[in-house]
Amino acid sequence: MKQLIILVSLCSVIFSAPIVELTVKERMGQARTGEPVTTGVPLPNGLLTDVNNLALTDAAGNKVNCEFRKVSEWHNNTSVKWVHLDFQTSLAESGSVKYVLHDDASKHAITGSTLTVTDQGSRFEVNTGKIKFFVKKANYNVIDEALIGTDTIITPHSRGLALKIGSNEYLSSSDASSTTTIERQGGMAVCIKSEGYLKMGASSSGLFFQSRIYAYNNSPVIKYVLAFELHKSMVKDSIVVKSLFIDLPTKLSNATATLGAPTAPQSAALAAGDTSYVVASNPFTIAMGANDAKVFYKFGGKATGNGDAMVSSTHFHDKALGWGSLSNGSKGFAFSFRDYWQQNPKSLELYGSGLCRIGLYPELRNGEFLDLKWYSGMARTVEMRLALIKNENSNDVKALVHGIQTPLLAIAPPSWYCSDTRAFGLLVERDTSKIKQPYQ
Repeated sequence: MKQLIILVSLCSVIFSAPIVELTVKERMGQARTGEPVTTGVPLPNGLLTDVNNLALTDAAGNKVNCEFRKVSEWHNNTSVKWVHLDFQTSLAESGSVKYVLHDDASKHAITGSTLTVTDQGSRFEVNTGKIKFFVKKANYNVIDEALIGTDTIITPHSRGLALKIGSNEYLSSSDASSTTTIERQGGMAVCIKSEGYLKMGASSSGLFFQSRIYAYNNSPVIKYVLAFELHKSMVKDSIVVKSLFIDLPTKLSNATATLGAPTAPQSAALAAGDTSYVVASNPFTIAMGANDAKVFYKFGGKATGNGDAMVSSTHFHDKALGWGSLSNGSKGFAFSFRDYWQQNPKSLELYGSGLCRIGLYPELRNGEFLDLKWYSGMARTVEMRLALIKNENSNDVKALVHGIQTPLLAIAPPSWYCSDTRAFGLLVERDTSKIKQPYQ
């Protein structure tokens, strides 16, 4: 019997081989709960041909639900060179947590996933287990409808992506030829891809868009990545843009608007006709000889104040800015703009009607910018995080959406990227013993 036990133990060791330890560090100074993590890990040449053999455990050896995707192979065979991991983690402010990547098929499967995507004909239904939302195929309007349980936050609408050229408004929802597809679907994450043009009736502005909406298992957050390009085949020279923005009308009328601010979030009750907004509206100003780069912000409506969005001595931006929410106390909608201080001007606007407007080139420019001249072939990409919230205070809301400013990454030791895997070629990590020796 003892020999059998020893044999079983040995088999367990053989078939549960640890590959590499990964460390997730919180670098923003904001505690995270159930934070989605997407990260890439290289593997040595010849180690593994099937990602279905991979598993992720915590430091104690407990299985962690993780989705694995092969993204590249080694050139001389079919073994996996890079794999992407999708999982979720919780950690304290400025804390860290360790995981281990294993070659162990017995711990590979995801258990208890509540993430589903259903084709309803004219639109897709995405259900994460905590929220449900719908994305239209034609006449794309970002999110057509969204619910927390049975509580509707966003109802079907005709807004979405919007562009103003003079007095004319072009909308993504006017493009009956826009397309939406499921780009990938797994147990931990899904990606919905949409593309089309901003149009006014049958007339196109020539501005092409491509978006990706990422949703996560049992999570209330959505990552939104949006790219624009002024299509060369439709615009030979340029267009003059008055404003470019995203409109998401919610049912949260007469709600409390909260905007991130350097000292503490600013909150105000909005009645009909009220607004609360923040604009990063000043261009970089470089003081000759002082190397002092600055971007300024200004609050307006029910929110007040202004200041420097950059820490002048280090040129780091103020990460308290760039997020906002509307809430009626029991439910709400929140959003955050990654790197809010870059590519000015930008705005976050909340209205008493329930409208949430994200200004990519807002009309609220404080007179400091002219209309934007966009040349043929120019492109721009922005990244946001959205969330449907329930019974959350402002700090919880910030934790949900604002982590996008500094995404969590699972990092292996430096040697893993260099001498252990050679994933980047013949590179040597900072190890003097290896630098002094001939690199074979």
